[in-house]
Amino acid sequence: MKCAACALILLGAGALSACGGSASDSAPSPAPVAAAPEQGKAEASLRISPPQIAALGLAMTPAAAARYVRETAGFAVVVGRELIAQALDDVVAARAAARQSHAALERMRRLAGTAGADSATARESAERQTTADDAALDLAEAKAAAVLGQSSRWTGDPGRELVRALAAGRIKLLRVTFPLGAAAADPPRRLRVQRLDAQAGKSAWTVTAIWAAPADSSMPGRSYFAVLEKSDATDGERLLAWATGAAEAAADGVLIPDSALVVSGDQYWCYVQRSPGLFVRTPIDIGRPLPGGYFIIGVQAGEPIVTAGAGLLLAREMSGGSGTVPATDSEP
Repeated sequence: MKCAACALILLGAGALSACGGSASDSAPSPAPVAAAPEQGKAEASLRISPPQIAALGLAMTPAAAARYVRETAGFAVVVGRELIAQALDDVVAARAAARQSHAALERMRRLAGTAGADSATARESAERQTTADDAALDLAEAKAAAVLGQSSRWTGDPGRELVRALAAGRIKLLRVTFPLGAAAADPPRRLRVQRLDAQAGKSAWTVTAIWAAPADSSMPGRSYFAVLEKSDATDGERLLAWATGAAEAAADGVLIPDSALVVSGDQYWCYVQRSPGLFVRTPIDIGRPLPGGYFIIGVQAGEPIVTAGAGLLLAREMSGGSGTVPATDSEP
């Protein structure tokens, strides 16, 4: 969940304000709002003179344009490299044994009917050994597929190099699981993963090498494997993961910084300066987080957002501060 460091102001109307929040990629601790609030219904505003703005210590930041693509949240675990190394060793050993037994049987068949031919009993024994080695290879490959998934990424020469890099720990293998019904059947094109306790976007990684994985018996849902490069995640570590939706479903709006948030009436808000001295309290849907803040539609890029002192504005508004006006009023 996304956290914000909040300054709480207790008011007669029961308003709670939060300011100076820190950035992260998950929602704050209260339950996410399912849909964006009805902004026209809930917005309110007040007018503050320049001396009052200075006295309150208000600071403003222009709203930055942003694009939001809904993400599906899930969990990831870093697969232990000893498991990968063992699976690789089993396949290599089984493949070598099968190759040797096939070569021995083929040599016996070529010599059949010659003075140096092996006995029928020896040939039958070689055939049995070949069959057993083929079965052992099939089993080793099946076990490896359970560890690495049914993917062409780890077959052939490039795949063997990939598996060796995984076994050596140069790159990490993630097993990512999304809840039932939350993810599509096809593997996502991109994943974003982050530590459970990460703050301000630290230790966040983007993953693009993704393929299907067997179902996770410990967590109902749809699972995928993914390769994580250039990270310090450790074997067995659990991470948060987000699957990015289709680019065509993106929406354009602005980023509201964490530090702009205030809370009132079980709703998150920010103050936007629509014109000099006129501040409009605008609702925020915390179900649409972005790194460093939240996505919102209805605010124009470049409009000043109050990022310091928003809680004081809320207190002034709720206590009947001077100059409270309808949200549609303009500067006189």
